[in-house]
Amino acid sequence: TTYLTLLISPLALTGPILHVLDRFVDSEATLAGRTLHALLNTWWDYFRWTVTASGPTFIKLAQWAAARPDLFPEALCSRLADVHELVQVHDWSHTEATLDKALGDGWRDFIEVSPKPIGSGCIATVYRGKLLERPSPPPPKWRQWLRWLQGRRKPDPLAKGADVAIKVVHPHVRQEVLDDLLLL
Repeated sequence: TTYLTLLISPLALTGPILHVLDRFVDSEATLAGRTLHALLNTWWDYFRWTVTASGPTFIKLAQWAAARPDLFPEALCSRLADVHELVQVHDWSHTEATLDKALGDGWRDFIEVSPKPIGSGCIATVYRGKLLERPSPPPPKWRQWLRWLQGRRKPDPLAKGADVAIKVVHPHVRQEVLDDLLLL
């Protein structure tokens, strides 16, 4: 909570002042108008940075707010529109370790995964993969996953060469979300 307080304090202190000044300074043609415009842009940049630095729960809330111009001012929605592009991709070593833990050490024999992500968000990174061979018999860690997959893809979700998407949760995201929800 101290961390979030330190992040949000500059916004809470300067936001109302800038809002009031914005009501009185109409034109960017004057020095006061240009200065205020520059201060407002800096404030919004810091606001976006604060959202991304605050963790995945706050990023998700900002993404939701950006998509709701019916509920929030246009200035807020337009400034938050690019929040989803500001997230970082986690290291490939984390992906490999996660797949080792989830699917066992032999997953490389059955799935080819490109180390270059095709997408990343505040919760996870997504990679393109291809099934190489059907494990026979499947390792114990795979059985539940295979039953789930077979119920969702037709005709044969495990056919050799089938394209798959592998979504790997960022390190520490689960704990960060739980901490954020406790705070909220």
